[in-house]
Amino acid sequence: MLAVRHGSSSVLVSLRKSRHGRGEWALPGGHLELGESPVECARRELEEETGVGVGREGSEGGRLVATENCVFRADGTSDAGGAWAPPGEERAAEPSGGAIRAHYITLFVRFDEPSPGAWPVPQDREPEKHSPFEFVEWEELRGGASPSSSKYAPLFGPLRMLVEKHGSLGQLR
Repeated sequence: MLAVRHGSSSVLVSLRKSRHGRGEWALPGGHLELGESPVECARRELEEETGVGVGREGSEGGRLVATENCVFRADGTSDAGGAWAPPGEERAAEPSGGAIRAHYITLFVRFDEPSPGAWPVPQDREPEKHSPFEFVEWEELRGGASPSSSKYAPLFGPLRMLVEKHGSLGQLR
């Protein structure tokens, strides 16, 4: 999810430690629980991972702003997978990254801090899964979409795809 600091284009990120995406910068997130909405999931995951609790009303309440189709390959690369085609039409060729290891549809929910300092300092509640979270400007993440061009490289596949498609955080409202 996109946890956006008030009056800025800064979002929370951390360096992943788990097998899936180890060493890549990512947003807070996780899997939906049975019967949970995307916004409820994002709210729960943000609090579980960082201690930041977000309200249920207004812009802070959360809204779905983007989705990404991300295929993770055996060689460690990630991409959008082969292009979808209607029945009876030929699909585009698969990228050459090897066998598919995992395939996720990532739902990006945005939360905005309602006023300066309204959110507590993010805590590191799951240190075995990621480094401490920090607020980073969107422009710095855009540099991380190109390997070795930023402190924030490489980016986790779904975040890299999101950053490549959206030049500014303002496009994700």
